[in-house]
Amino acid sequence: MPGRRLFVEGLQDVSFIAELCSRHGIEISSKEIEHGGSLDQALANFGLAIKAGSYDAVGLIVDADTDARNAWTRAKGRLKDFKKLPNQPPSDGYYAEANGCGIGIWIMPDNVAAGNMERLAAYMVPSGDTLMPHAQKVVADLPVPRRFKPADCAKAEIHTWLAWQKEPGLRIGTAVRSRYLNANCPEAKAFVSWIKRLYAI
Repeated sequence: MPGRRLFVEGLQDVSFIAELCSRHGIEISSKEIEHGGSLDQALANFGLAIKAGSYDAVGLIVDADTDARNAWTRAKGRLKDFKKLPNQPPSDGYYAEANGCGIGIWIMPDNVAAGNMERLAAYMVPSGDTLMPHAQKVVADLPVPRRFKPADCAKAEIHTWLAWQKEPGLRIGTAVRSRYLNANCPEAKAFVSWIKRLYAI
């Protein structure tokens, strides 16, 4: 069963994951990462890939948004044939094997906190950085009602922070490659460790 596939929600997830893994010596082709454009489509594609049985590894990476446990409940619904699934996502990511295929689920940012891929990127802002507190204050001081959902606060913060860098407005994946973000922070390393387990590296 040749091949690996990761299913994600959005296009930005693709470059972020590929660049973060590359920083750790894991080369993942963008063709291996399929974005569904929405949570529902990512879940559907993940379920279909498991049933197809044509991959060595199948992973699902979705945002917790406001509740990691709720996101986990929806994700594990695609594992109907799996027994003894935990009620909440494992803190180090879910992994199991079925018919020689590795199956994994990661709830962004860290399987515990509310948030998304951008929250993981925020964890990767270098320790002692002086601009992130200002970016957080700018976002916090925006007039209400805000134009974005509360769950997207981390997105607003990290993109505000990126707008103030030497190369303003880089995409998050590019910021990882350009080393604006610390790929070796504990949260990033935990995610990469799950990828290694899923890919049997």
